[in-house]
Amino acid sequence: MDNKEDKNPTSLVSIIIPVYNVEKYLRECLDSVLNQSYANLEIICVDDGSTDSSPQILEEYAGKDERIQIIRKDNGGQSSARNVGFDVSKGEYVYYLDSDDSISQNAIERCVEVSEREQLDLLLFDGITVYESEELRKKKASFQEYYIRKKAYCDVLSGEELFYHMYAAKDFKQSPCIQFARRTLQIKNGLKFIEGIVYEDNVYSLWLILLAERAMHIPERLFIRRIRANSTTTSGINAKEVYSLYFVLKYLILDFSKYSFKPEISASVISYFHNRQKYVVEKISSATEEQRQTAKKMLNEEDVLLFNLLVETLLTERAEKQKALDELDRIINSRSYKFAKAALKPFR
Repeated sequence: MDNKEDKNPTSLVSIIIPVYNVEKYLRECLDSVLNQSYANLEIICVDDGSTDSSPQILEEYAGKDERIQIIRKDNGGQSSARNVGFDVSKGEYVYYLDSDDSISQNAIERCVEVSEREQLDLLLFDGITVYESEELRKKKASFQEYYIRKKAYCDVLSGEELFYHMYAAKDFKQSPCIQFARRTLQIKNGLKFIEGIVYEDNVYSLWLILLAERAMHIPERLFIRRIRANSTTTSGINAKEVYSLYFVLKYLILDFSKYSFKPEISASVISYFHNRQKYVVEKISSATEEQRQTAKKMLNEEDVLLFNLLVETLLTERAEKQKALDELDRIINSRSYKFAKAALKPFR
């Protein structure tokens, strides 16, 4: 008798939640986890030096449910909190949830069910977006369906094949909150979130999928993403973001040199790098010169040279192209151009 579907039906799942000054949203997040239809959970809440009432809320919930573990640490950022949480986790599967977001009641049950049945290293799923205000809905309209993939990828593939198909359809998403991974995938490949930067999921998520041996996607909206004011997503550019965006490019390039992929996979990954580079240049172009120089002062001499190569060169090209377009627009809208155009009209 084939009992593949019954293997490890109660696998322990580690849910890792970084917490920093989210008193307004934390209860909703924790309630969504405690109310899961799948009960065999360890819920690791890493308080990353909160200065609001988040620590008290964590204590309150831990007093009601022994599955909650609280780790307290000095503020080191989301990457640091996730890494600390992972290091103490014991689950066969790991799921990262941000403390201002939530998950549907059957999310973990569905992930375990599919992952066990198909013996997956990595399961990807979709999510919905909720906005804190109507103003944000208008301002960040692109997030309305961002976590909903256009296609379903329901066949079990190698991670690199799944990335290849998703990237071709513009369906690859970096968020760890729509990923459910076997813990050993992260351990055997030494995958960690880069500490000290934002946009760290750009690097982590790429290698997580590329290095998975068995991966698939289910077109189910199990994650609930909150778009709120004063988050990384909605805040303007600053020197820390300029610094972080550079390091995303640097680590993508450095890590790529460690692995060997089939030609078509390599081509997709390189294309992904180029698109990330364009995105980084677009973001950094909105920073002030002072912010860029402040970011560069945070770099060592070698990184300054690489920053100039990867970012400043394209920024200069972009500025020159924009200058040419502005000059063309000025000419087209000038009185002399309009006069000449009208004078030549009878001869056409």
